[in-house]
Amino acid sequence: MHPIGYDGVDLGLTNQKIALIGLIHKALRENRPFVLPSLVIYDVKLGTRERVPFADFYQVGRLLSVLQAFSIEIVQPFDFSFCKTYGDDAAPVYEEIDGWQCFLEGADRFGEVGFSGPSALNNLTCQIIRNLVPVSDMSDISKDIKHKIFNGIGIYFAVQMRIEKDWEGYSANVLESLDPFSKEEHLPTATDIINWIKKEFGSRFTAAYVLCDEKALPVPKDEIRKLAFEKHGVHLYWKSDFIDIEKENSLFLSMLDFELAIEARYFIGTSRSTFSCFVSFEKFCKTRKNIDGHYIYNTSSNKILERHDNGTFMAPDKAIDRLYQRHPLFPRDEKDIDLPMSLHVHISNIGEYESRNNEIRGVTCGLLVAGDSGGNQPRYIEGFSIKYENTAPELYYKALHNGTWGEWSLGNNYVGTRGKSRALTGFSMDIQGPARMSLDCIYGAKFSDSDKVIIARNGEPCISVTGSGKLQAMQIMLRHKSATEIIS
Repeated sequence: MHPIGYDGVDLGLTNQKIALIGLIHKALRENRPFVLPSLVIYDVKLGTRERVPFADFYQVGRLLSVLQAFSIEIVQPFDFSFCKTYGDDAAPVYEEIDGWQCFLEGADRFGEVGFSGPSALNNLTCQIIRNLVPVSDMSDISKDIKHKIFNGIGIYFAVQMRIEKDWEGYSANVLESLDPFSKEEHLPTATDIINWIKKEFGSRFTAAYVLCDEKALPVPKDEIRKLAFEKHGVHLYWKSDFIDIEKENSLFLSMLDFELAIEARYFIGTSRSTFSCFVSFEKFCKTRKNIDGHYIYNTSSNKILERHDNGTFMAPDKAIDRLYQRHPLFPRDEKDIDLPMSLHVHISNIGEYESRNNEIRGVTCGLLVAGDSGGNQPRYIEGFSIKYENTAPELYYKALHNGTWGEWSLGNNYVGTRGKSRALTGFSMDIQGPARMSLDCIYGAKFSDSDKVIIARNGEPCISVTGSGKLQAMQIMLRHKSATEIIS
C-alpha cells in the first residue's frame, strides 16, 4: 500500500500546520503510512513559492515520538525532492492527495478541541502541536531576542497587527461577507489597536512587540511607532529592530514572530487570523493549562476582550465565551480522583454540551464542569446526564424544577428537559454501591440569584440561596474519604 502525501500547500505558517494535522489524521483513519510534506516559503516580492524540507524548520524526532505512540507509520526520507519514485520508475513513492482537503480536515480536528476543552490535551491533534518544536538554530535566535525584549527592555505585551495590504483585501472580500450585519471590526488601524489596549491596561501598557509582515505594511513602521508614542506614550518594537529581515525568508520570520508571541505575558490579536488563534492554542497544548491574558481586538465594542477558548474558535463571540474554558467552580483537593466520566448537559440558547475528563483510554485530563459561572447571558442548564465506564463507580442523581424534585435516576440516563426553556433550580447526586464507603461525591453549582457557589455532597440537595435561582453552571468531583471518615 503506497503512502499518502502532498508536496506542500501554498498557505501561511499556521495553515500549513493545520494541513499537517489533517494529513496525519487521514493516515490514522485509513491505516496508511504517509510522507512528511515539504514546507512552503512564499516570497511576496517575487511571487515565488519554494518547497523546503520539514526538517529544516522543525525537529522531526519530536513528531516521530507522537506518530509512534499513535501507531502511525511515516516513510523516509522526509523531503519530497528526494522521494518521487521507488523501485520501478513508474511507481510513485506516495499517492498524491489534495493538500487543501487536508487543511479542511485539519481545521475540523482543530475545531473539535474547542468543544472538548482540556480533556482533548492528550488526543492526536494536541500532541502533534505540542511536539512541533523549531530546530535549534531557530530556537537559539528566538531565545536571544526573547531575552532582549522580555528581560532587557521589560516588555509584557505582544500585539498582532493585521493591517497589511493583503489583509485589507481579505477583510473586504471574505470577512465582510460572513455577516453583513455584524459590527465586528475587521480592519482597525494601528492607532485604534494601541488605543484599545491602552484603555484596558492603562499605565501598565508602555511598550509592545509588534507582529506583522513588515514588508507589506500600508505605512512605514517608524510612522506607526511615532504616533503610538506621541498619542499614548507606548514604545513599539518590531523584529527588524533586532535582526536584518532582508536576509531571512518569510517562513523563518513568521516562526520567529510566533515564538515571541507565545512567550509574552499578554497577547492581543484578531480571532479571524489562524496565526493569532494558534498562539493561544499552541501555548495551551504545551503548557497544558487554560490560557489567560490573551485578547482579541476584532470586537464590536471598540475595545479588546479576553479570550476564554484557548485559541480554538475564530468567531469572536465564541472566542470570548467562558463556556468553552470550563472554569472550575471550586478548587481541586489532593484527595480528588479522576475516573473516566463525561457530563452531558442541555444549555438554553446553546444546545447540547459535553464535558469529559478523558479522551485517551487510561489517561484522565480535564474537569467535569458545564455552564458559565461568570457570564451575563441568559442561558441556563435545562437537564443533564452522567456517563461512565463499567469500571467507574455508579452514580445516581435527580433534578429540581420549580420546587418539584424528579425521581432518582441511575447514571447514563438524562434528567430534566430539552429545548423547553425550563431551567433546573437544583440537583442532587450520590454514589451507589460499595464505592460509597471509600469515596465522596462532591458537586457544586452557580445559580442566577447569587454569585455564591453552592457546594453539596453525597445526596445533599444543591439549590440556590433563595431556592428559585436558575442553574447556570455545575461541577462534579469524586474524592477519597479520609481514614477517619472510612472508620466512622
